[in-house]
Amino acid sequence: MNPEEKQRVLDDEHLRLLSLFHYISGAMTIFFSCFFIIHLVVMAYMSTHIPLGKNGQPDNFPFAIFTVVFGVVICVGIALGVMQIISGRALGRHRRRRLSMIVAAPGAMFMPYGTILSVMTWMVLSRPGVRAQYDENDD
Repeated sequence: MNPEEKQRVLDDEHLRLLSLFHYISGAMTIFFSCFFIIHLVVMAYMSTHIPLGKNGQPDNFPFAIFTVVFGVVICVGIALGVMQIISGRALGRHRRRRLSMIVAAPGAMFMPYGTILSVMTWMVLSRPGVRAQYDENDD
């Protein structure tokens, strides 16, 4: 086996592992984003069932703000998780290199696991041999 074939096998194995880790990271992101559903329900309940304030008006504005914030956090977290799963699928099929590199960027915020996964994704996808593989497979 010559050095180019060895490097190709190594690149394939690294892409397979990255694909697996992107699936796991996406599932964990979705799972942990769903924890905020409990907060969303509590804040929504508090913003609609709070007793009247001093002037006879309900003072539910802070609860309404938190309801919106938790809703946005849930939506962004689930969207990021889905994109990580799509990126894992693309990595497994050696397609959409640019998508995988872009999706790895927000994952760098989740220290330490997400940062390591993002850096490894960028390192592997930047190799010349991997770029050549993607050029062969892209439509």
